[in-house]
Formats: sequence, C-alpha cells, structure tokens
Amino acid sequence: MARTRKTDETTENIVQLRPESAMQEQVPVDGQPEQSLETAPDDQPEPDEALEQQARRRGAGPSLNRVELIGRIAKGPDVRVTRTGMHVAYFRVVTNGREEKDTEFHQCTAFGKTAEFTGEYLSTGRLVWIEGRLQTRGYDDPDGVKRWVTTVLVNRLQALDQRRKDEE
Repeated sequence: MARTRKTDETTENIVQLRPESAMQEQVPVDGQPEQSLETAPDDQPEPDEALEQQARRRGAGPSLNRVELIGRIAKGPDVRVTRTGMHVAYFRVVTNGREEKDTEFHQCTAFGKTAEFTGEYLSTGRLVWIEGRLQTRGYDDPDGVKRWVTTVLVNRLQALDQRRKDEE
C-alpha cells in the first residue's frame, strides 16, 4: 500500500467545482491565465438572460439519464411496424414499494429487435428487468390542454421468469 504524506499546502491543489457559487478569491490552476470574474455594471445581463446563461452552463457539464426497473408487465405489448420496417413496442411495467400507495406504472417504448422480442415472448404478469433512459414530451390533448408524458426508452430488456405453460 502506498504511503502518503500530509502537508499544510493542500489548498493550492483544490479546484472548486461550482465557481459561480464561490465568486470570492480563487487560486488559479497552474498553467492557466488568471481571469477576472467581475464585470462592469453596464455589462450585467437582464434577469431572463442571466437565467438562460446559467442554464446553458449547467447543461454543459456531465449528466446521466439512466433508468433500471425490475417489475411486472402491467399492460401487454402493442407492437407496431413503421413505414421503414422498424418494430416499435409500447407496454407498461408496474413496480411496487413498501406500501401499496408506492406502486408506480411506467410507460415503456422499445425499438427494433427488443420490440420484436417483447411482442413475441412477453405478456401481462411477466417479470422483467429493463434498462433505458427517460424521455419527456409534450402534446395537446383533444380539448387543447397541454399535457406531458414521461416514457422509458428501453435499451435492454430481459425476462426474469419462465413462461407459463398456457403461454407456450
């Protein structure tokens, strides 16, 4: 095991992750020119512009959109084929928590071979593991009200139980 030595000069190697929250004095990183964080009063952006700029800065950093579910198929897959021949499966998975009120229903969408597998081998009640990502989109309902729906776009799917005799 490597041994390390404690020194009192550890602050010069610290780089703050959120410079906008610590606008005080910062130690420049070696090899980078020192820049002034202050701007002239005339250069201050409008409040809306400031929020937009702040959102852009946050979006540039690392992020992760990943979902893993283990649950049962609550609504059997509806498999469709697009004009280009791509299979798309829409189905719903239910997960439960410690109490009955913690039950969640997740709308899932699978594409390609995963969709074909889902349509052929999975039905209501099957236990599955799903890995994917969340996607939220908006639409207008027939009454003209803006609605939002969040869907799990399935990357990988695996059945965790055996098919029942009546399904074979």
